[in-house]
Amino acid sequence: MPNFSKLVHQINKFSARFRPLVPEMLWLGFGQLFVLVSGFILIRVLTHQLSPSSYGIYSLWITIVGLGNQVYFGAYGSSFARYYSVATHRHQLNPYMATLAKVIKNSFLLAGALATTSILLWILSPKNPDLFILAGFAILLTVTSGTSSLFQAISNAARDRQKAAVALSIENSLKIFFLTTVYAVSANNSPFQTIVISFLASLISLVWLYNSLGFHRLTRKVALVDAEISQWRALTSKFAQPLIFSGVFNWAFFSSQRWALEFASGSSAVGKFFALSQLTYIPATLLFGFVLSLITPIIFNQGSDLSDKKRIKRGVRIIDLLSIAVVLASLLLSAFLLVYGKQYLLFFLPSGYSTNVLQGVLLILSSGILHASIVSGQALSLVNKPEMILSLSTVGQLVLIAFNFFFAAFYGINGLVYSILLGSLIHLIWMRVLVFRTLFAYKSL
Repeated sequence: MPNFSKLVHQINKFSARFRPLVPEMLWLGFGQLFVLVSGFILIRVLTHQLSPSSYGIYSLWITIVGLGNQVYFGAYGSSFARYYSVATHRHQLNPYMATLAKVIKNSFLLAGALATTSILLWILSPKNPDLFILAGFAILLTVTSGTSSLFQAISNAARDRQKAAVALSIENSLKIFFLTTVYAVSANNSPFQTIVISFLASLISLVWLYNSLGFHRLTRKVALVDAEISQWRALTSKFAQPLIFSGVFNWAFFSSQRWALEFASGSSAVGKFFALSQLTYIPATLLFGFVLSLITPIIFNQGSDLSDKKRIKRGVRIIDLLSIAVVLASLLLSAFLLVYGKQYLLFFLPSGYSTNVLQGVLLILSSGILHASIVSGQALSLVNKPEMILSLSTVGQLVLIAFNFFFAAFYGINGLVYSILLGSLIHLIWMRVLVFRTLFAYKSL
């Protein structure tokens, strides 16, 4: 009987601790579910309007957009998310947000200069002028979508899941509406239309998010806290710098998958692979990203005081359990696709696109293994050692990029899928070694 009472007490304690997370989970779940559903709709719309070759060209332009998002905005998003709880704890939210404003301002100035250059080249170029105007809109899309992701990172760090969820819903809803409207009245559909429409939807979503966060109100006292702004700029930049450096290699790794196929087999193969990955790899990534977005602020809150090793230890325990859960979830999703995959792929993709179930299963497993590695890497951020990941993000990624080009050149889409799975396994093993070494050194201090 005493044991039963103790069990009830533990259950009640657990429920009380996690009950406040329910509204967050619902809003975050709504946002990710809407992204997933709207993503499926977009895939069906795009693949039925664009040939595999045109879809492949569009996906290659998306890799250019991803350069700024992964390298610059991704690094600063992680940095500002990491320090939001610290800024709140120190009552320095105004200088913290003012620092974020400076980062965004610099990115807009750079993007504006590059986009203007592209437009001038479009006007002056006698050959392939469309290439330059498309590049200009891709640059603008990079800065609007990247800034939006920064704001969403702040919303998630503040555990204000509602605003981030609504922003994602607005952007994807507008994209679906604009695309279906344009495709209905246009005789010749192209990647250019898709990029321009994506930019407009991203811009409208960004304006809404900017106003809803009250960003302008939080940065009014900039002149009063210049010294603190400088401190926050140094702190966030120091955290972001190794992530920017590693982000270049991360971007190169993911982009190399499509570019390897482009060089080996052409744009049509790229389009087929990209459509298949959007129905398998990317939904799995969204699911795992949902869990990561939910739990990351809690993990970082455990590490808000680096001198408290008990809190750090609890954060690491959460990370380890979450890594295992991600791998198990990927196995379940793979089993589901193995049974129902053919009907699922045929529903979304027209003839001419790849509906290979085994390739889809391996892509889901790859996503789960890679995200288990990413989750494990949160332990390095928890103890403020993100630079420890540099060896994996440089040498490791270069090895994986070489794998992609080698396997794609000799075995096409099949070879690329096996390369991605092998790369994910190497990534996880390497990350676990880094985490073990770093935490061992931290505990011995």
